[in-house]
Amino acid sequence: MFQGKDIEELVKLLEAREASLFHACQFADFQSYLTIGGIPSRARLEADQQAFTAFETDESDRHKGVWDKVRTYAVERELGEDSALIHVQLRKS
Repeated sequence: MFQGKDIEELVKLLEAREASLFHACQFADFQSYLTIGGIPSRARLEADQQAFTAFETDESDRHKGVWDKVRTYAVERELGEDSALIHVQLRKS
């Protein structure tokens, strides 16, 4: 999981490589992201009573303690095979 300065370093690395990251989502989720003003965790969507698509992994994500994380799958060729999964925790301001 990237936090604090690690996020800043990752952003610098991606910018230096001119890499692009894309987040695919369902239209209902996208509308919720617009309402919140960013890509929130599923816990944030739930707490704010925003619509979101149910996934088969929802219960597992709760159990593993990643429900409050934003899950982004990066393109392997951009970050390397071992860094395909990035967890970034967003906090409410």
